[in-house]
Amino acid sequence: RLLYSAGATQIGDLALDEHWTGLYVSVKSSKTKKTVLLHLENVIENDHDEDDNQDETDGDNHHSAVSTREVYSWGTGLDAGPLAMDNSHHCFIAVQDQLYILNNNNNNNKQGEVLGQIKLPAKATSVTLAEDGFLYVTTASDLYRIKTRSKPMKIPTNLVRKVSKKKK
Repeated sequence: RLLYSAGATQIGDLALDEHWTGLYVSVKSSKTKKTVLLHLENVIENDHDEDDNQDETDGDNHHSAVSTREVYSWGTGLDAGPLAMDNSHHCFIAVQDQLYILNNNNNNNKQGEVLGQIKLPAKATSVTLAEDGFLYVTTASDLYRIKTRSKPMKIPTNLVRKVSKKKK
């Protein structure tokens, strides 16, 4: 089922949000040429049907239960990159050769605020927060390990839908 399509020339990466009901998505828009971090809200909690064939969409191909909000916007000509979320609602997102740390906490009115920025030697291809207190970043040819105070977001496994086996 299509959750989001706005003529994006490039979708960089996605991560579950802090409530496990939505997604953060990095997108490079074909219309504005800007790279943005979007929050797609109510993606998971409103999808309880077993088949995805009968889901309604609005005129812009957004699922009717999903709302889209821009969290942060970068300049034009930049590629949307990989991202990771930590347990304090911070987003680590790579845009070109920069790694941005954004505040995604809705409770303090500073959502989208840049908390930090790390210059990378090349464009990042992957970003992962690990339990060992390090942020792992890959480029096309290298792997970097960066010490952080952050831990990855905890995702409960009881939200995974069980696959039912059909009887023959």
